[in-house]
Amino acid sequence: MATKLQVEAYRQWLRSKWTITMTALVLAYTLIGFFLLPVIIKWQMRKQIPPLAHRAVHVQQVRVNPYVLSLTIRGFSLTETNGAVFASFDEFFVNFQLWSSLFKRAFVFREIHLKNPLGSVIWEPNGTFNFSNLLTGSKPTSPGKSELPRIVIGALNIENGTVAFADLTRKQPFQQRYEPINIHLTNLSTLPERDAPYSIVATTPAGGTFEWTGDVSVNPLHSAGTFKLSGLTLKTYSTYAQEFTGLAVTDGQLAWQADYRFDYRTGTLDLDVQNAGVELANFHAGSDDKATTIGIGRLVVKQAAASVTKETASVGRVELSNLTGNVQLSPQARAAVDKLSVSVTGIAGDRQAGTLSVDEVNIGGGPAGLTVVGTTQQPKEPPAAATSSQSLFAFAADSFHKLITLIAKPLAVQVQTVQFDNASTRFTDESVAPPAVVNVEQINGRVAGLVWGTNAIATVDLKGKVDGFAPFTIAGRLNPAEALASLDLTFLLKDDALKPLSAYAAKYAGYAVEQGTVSLDLQYHVTERALKAENKLRVDQFRFGAASGSPDATKLPVKLAVALLQDRHGVINLAVPLSGRLDDPQFHVGKVIFQVFMNILVKAVTKPFSLLASLVPGGGNADLSYIAFVPGSTDFAEGEVKKLDTLATALYERPALSLEIAGSADPVKDRQALAKAKLLTQVKERRIAELPAKERATTTPESLILDPVDYERLIREIYAASLAGNKAALPPPPVKQNFGPVHPVATAAQPASLTALTFAEMEAKLIEAVPVSDAELRALIQNRAAKVQAYLLQAGKVEPSRLAVAAVKLPAEKGQCRVELGLK
Repeated sequence: MATKLQVEAYRQWLRSKWTITMTALVLAYTLIGFFLLPVIIKWQMRKQIPPLAHRAVHVQQVRVNPYVLSLTIRGFSLTETNGAVFASFDEFFVNFQLWSSLFKRAFVFREIHLKNPLGSVIWEPNGTFNFSNLLTGSKPTSPGKSELPRIVIGALNIENGTVAFADLTRKQPFQQRYEPINIHLTNLSTLPERDAPYSIVATTPAGGTFEWTGDVSVNPLHSAGTFKLSGLTLKTYSTYAQEFTGLAVTDGQLAWQADYRFDYRTGTLDLDVQNAGVELANFHAGSDDKATTIGIGRLVVKQAAASVTKETASVGRVELSNLTGNVQLSPQARAAVDKLSVSVTGIAGDRQAGTLSVDEVNIGGGPAGLTVVGTTQQPKEPPAAATSSQSLFAFAADSFHKLITLIAKPLAVQVQTVQFDNASTRFTDESVAPPAVVNVEQINGRVAGLVWGTNAIATVDLKGKVDGFAPFTIAGRLNPAEALASLDLTFLLKDDALKPLSAYAAKYAGYAVEQGTVSLDLQYHVTERALKAENKLRVDQFRFGAASGSPDATKLPVKLAVALLQDRHGVINLAVPLSGRLDDPQFHVGKVIFQVFMNILVKAVTKPFSLLASLVPGGGNADLSYIAFVPGSTDFAEGEVKKLDTLATALYERPALSLEIAGSADPVKDRQALAKAKLLTQVKERRIAELPAKERATTTPESLILDPVDYERLIREIYAASLAGNKAALPPPPVKQNFGPVHPVATAAQPASLTALTFAEMEAKLIEAVPVSDAELRALIQNRAAKVQAYLLQAGKVEPSRLAVAAVKLPAEKGQCRVELGLK
């Protein structure tokens, strides 16, 4: 019995001993876990973290639950030397699963929860980040393959996180807080082939929301899910836009979403994006100098997709509406656009195949335009700083270069159709006053089959109106890859008003345009770089207005040029054929056309009568600037009547022209011819005196037909009478004559000279001795001008008011037997 009692007592003692021991252990475990371990952790955090973080550590509370293996840290912060918070959180909670860890041979956490974390990221002015010193002193990892630790996290939650970002490297420092940031992941694991659903939501103070949901696997690294960004206010990031492009963003909201699949199983990046879309609304940006502004009502990108592995990309549709703005292209020109709409459908690119195709580009709305600013409005000294437009162009050029470098492989580009739907454009030139404005409106039609990289031919069929009423068409075919090798285009414009361009005429021609329309028929054909072109110009009812007094106006008589070119119906028709090789560096189409038209105008001014003759059928190269006469008479020289007929027809066809008629005389030929005529009259009078009385009464010098024998006989008699001193028969010649050397007339003391002279010499001496007065020359000049005037009037084609006879002037030394004509 004693033995049983002893055994039972021993058992009780052991049981109590075990109980006491276990109680002590539990008590010790509890005391250590709940009280001692938090103190140690807190103490070690304050000791170990500052040397690593280079910042002061503040820990408000550390709690450990040894029974559920959880750790809670509250009120943690890292502060800079100036007291600013670098990082902090209100509470960090982690729950470790021991038995699951042993079973799965991994570190298993049931939950990791972080509340109200805050991180401050500062990009210092020297280009470093405020966290750069965290990396100092760290030991580099040894090369070679390193395996991921086996970790399983049942739930990872970050609640109401905040990231404060400050960029001090910008001219205007950028600061922004992103909060709240909420991240939720379940079953996150580094074990092979374990997907973990996740959800990340971040919100900006301006209302933008970023959502990222899907599945992620760490081992191997891959993920699939959806990005979604909505309500992002772009004004917040204006600092970056202004520095890179010169434009400050004043408004605009951005939304973006996409489905993605990311995979890195094979060690090669495999990324696919599907169902991507972007929407930009109410975007406005501009420069401080107001030289550049951009406004977008709405920009939408739909059904975008891309594959990194396949090197393909596609966009279902791009819609741009209400594009407005202006860009300063140069100190003398700026481009503007107002309410332009563009849509692009069916964009597909394949880098491996080297193709980029677009189904359709639709352009509508407007107007878009180019404004040319007068150089007189620009400062004499160029600005020292680059303009906003120059910054924008530099940014665009750099971005384009990087894009080309990224693509590297040249692409064969194909655009099936470019459709114009009631589009419009405008040209404004502010270098003249008032500004010249040309509007091209209601542009409809298409350009189809644009293919670069092949010999495909595109068709062009466009129609529209200029300034609201003048229709135009552009039709034909061209090779977009090399338009200079194959082109067949026709441009037709009908009855476009010239008055909108009156400011140019006022400035450069000296007269404003009162009325008139212009029509064009341009036909250009290029085959293997050989050009053949027709440029037909028709100006109808053109009329200059009042003189402008412009100091830049030409000194050429432009009104005369217009009057020469304009027919009786008020029409100017010019045709300029053109041919040449486009690969000839000396051949420039625009320069040649301009030179041809200038040659026509110069010819109209410098050689008006030649141009006038060429405008009349059969006029040929006739010189209509004068009408020649027989010396000493008012009889037209041979062929001059035909010239007068041509001139009458030309003046009839050019009703705006007036003719000035100025008679002239040759001091030698006309005087000599008049003297000879007077001598002939004297000879006839002597012969009439020899006739019987009955015949003498009815014969006049004009009606008498003189026999050559009688003429010679009577000349000898007159000359003999002059030698005999019959002064009444032949008065002495004037003291000064323009007839060359004068032989002395024989006197009674020189009878031998009568028989020594031939008949011709006697006649010449008598002609030299006949006096011709200035009054007789004036009468001849006046009668010649009157005869030209009368001939033109009798044809009935020219009004008397258009023919002006100039005052008679005797030629001082030089003169000709003709009438000089002038146009005005």
